[in-house]
Amino acid sequence: MAKKHQTATPNPKMRILVIDDSPWNIESAKMTLAFEMVDTREKYDTAILMSGDSDFDVPIDKIKESGKRIIVMSTRGHISKELLERAKFIDLRKIKAEISQK
Repeated sequence: MAKKHQTATPNPKMRILVIDDSPWNIESAKMTLAFEMVDTREKYDTAILMSGDSDFDVPIDKIKESGKRIIVMSTRGHISKELLERAKFIDLRKIKAEISQK
């Protein structure tokens, strides 16, 4: 079972879920994250997914059915067409300067 914990953020409505899982069990980690996103959708207005994996297409549909916004952050060439069709896309390369540590 994946170990997970929440990280505090300056915005009390924002919650970061961190899943500590081995690379050998990445599918389990993705499923855990997908269920967590869907199960807690009443607690947020916008979900930000930092992945381009098409495995998240169904959870995104479920979240959008609840009237929530979805933002997917990844890089061009590493995001599935399924996610591009379902969510607002932000290319991490375009915001690198704003999010990088100096």
